[in-house]
Amino acid sequence: MPSSETVDRSGQATDSEPPEQMYGIIAAVSAVATFVAFTVVGLTALNSVVFGAVAGVMTGGGSYLFLPWFLRVSARSEDGAETLSTAELIEQVPGNPQRSVLGLGFDVGGLVMLAAGFALGKPDLVTGVGAGVAVALAIYFVGSIVLDRMTAPSR
Repeated sequence: MPSSETVDRSGQATDSEPPEQMYGIIAAVSAVATFVAFTVVGLTALNSVVFGAVAGVMTGGGSYLFLPWFLRVSARSEDGAETLSTAELIEQVPGNPQRSVLGLGFDVGGLVMLAAGFALGKPDLVTGVGAGVAVALAIYFVGSIVLDRMTAPSR
């Protein structure tokens, strides 16, 4: 079982797990980078800054909601929690899994919005947002049911 402690230069044991604020910083940087990337794609490939920016807000906001929780789950599972079931792992990790599933939905929804813009030839904001939100809500609906069934007490 790997230890989460390392030894610093002075020989003192330190915890190698990143501080809680680091997850938020990573999520914020990822959201901004995604927004910028989607805006540039909207401008260069679709000739619509607004369409790319809206897709970027949707995807960036989704990654901001999803990424910290996902990183915590990943860190905890690598930290010697192989013996835990998925439900126990989800319960031990701080954060709201329902909000994270919504973030995953918006992350994928922004990608679908951008894909709809490419498929239509000329991006239509109403159709793109409609497709993106529909996919986001479908993922949230299915993900919420799966999470509820995984974490519900056995009958």
